[in-house]
Amino acid sequence: MKKKIVFFTGSRSEFDLMSGLYNVVDKTKKFKLSLIVSGSHSSKKFGNTYKKINQKKIKINSFIKILNKFNSKKDIIKSISEVLTKNFNYLKNIKPHLVFLIGDRYETFSISLLCLILKIPVAHIHGGEVTEGSYDDNFRHSITKFSKYHFVSNSVFKKRVIQLGESPKNVFNVGGLGVDNIKRLKIIKKQVILNKFSIRKNYFLGTFHPSSLDSENSISYLKNFLSILKNYKKYDVIITYPNAEEGNEKIIRLLNKYKKDNSNLKLYKSLGLVNYLSLMKYSKLVIGNSSSGIAETPSFNVPTVNIGNRQKGRIFAKSIIQCDGNTNDIKKKIKKALSKKFLINLKNNKNTYGNGGASKKILGVLKNLNLDDVNITKSFYDIKK
Repeated sequence: MKKKIVFFTGSRSEFDLMSGLYNVVDKTKKFKLSLIVSGSHSSKKFGNTYKKINQKKIKINSFIKILNKFNSKKDIIKSISEVLTKNFNYLKNIKPHLVFLIGDRYETFSISLLCLILKIPVAHIHGGEVTEGSYDDNFRHSITKFSKYHFVSNSVFKKRVIQLGESPKNVFNVGGLGVDNIKRLKIIKKQVILNKFSIRKNYFLGTFHPSSLDSENSISYLKNFLSILKNYKKYDVIITYPNAEEGNEKIIRLLNKYKKDNSNLKLYKSLGLVNYLSLMKYSKLVIGNSSSGIAETPSFNVPTVNIGNRQKGRIFAKSIIQCDGNTNDIKKKIKKALSKKFLINLKNNKNTYGNGGASKKILGVLKNLNLDDVNITKSFYDIKK
């Protein structure tokens, strides 16, 4: 009998990371896969990204609509509650052998808690990472404690998961799924992507998310960035919508207001994975506070200007320049990123999230797991001094 495995996604970025792994596991025909879609996927505000899942011809087995603005503390609490209650019957009835979860979002946290209550083993991907400027950090480490198996993207992250009391035999360093996407997907040719988005050959690519533990500063940083764009009129600036987190509406309003009087700013709810990676490859720099600037951009040897503390704690490749967020520092760091000296030094740049192959490594582990009798009870692993 085929083992039943469930994948959960609550956001566009999550599914972008997950889709390659889903396909790799599905192609084996050895497992019966199910996909739960929820969170901001059902939001028109964020581009109704569930439609992109349908376009990939991946069957959605359970579609849980969360009808709120994803902007306030109350919205987030409501989302956590709805993901818990509305997925209870589905998971209880199908009784999966394993549930795959990625990352650190509050919707994902809800599913991990639900799985614990239903005694369903969880495999967590991208645990052990640190983002001090966001409460994603707390959700991520909590999901680790609710999980049986751990697939991390770096040896440092593996050590951290073990420090949290997880048994080393259940922690696997496989690299980052984002790098897998770069290796497996066909990047669109430069002139084609420029024509598609009606942009010039010189452009920046950016994403600004709310920093949930530093929200006021994150708004100030965005204002500072927008205020200096007049100095870069020869560049187009493509910016994607923020995540569905507290404070996103302030960011969206700021971007739309600036866009009205500045034709070089192009704003998109969602670009789609292939478009996004293609634009990343040919951009002069990636700017903002998105994890993609840390985990994916270094594979293209494109500079990243990381603004503020949202990603503080991650391991940076040498292509990543940390920026305080004040106006002068943003100017200074953009100048550095565009300099010939800095670009020459990127020839030997290495992505700290590996060189690809994470999906196949996860599949290799999965094939060797005995999913018939998984005991979710865990002993706390104490590190010997």
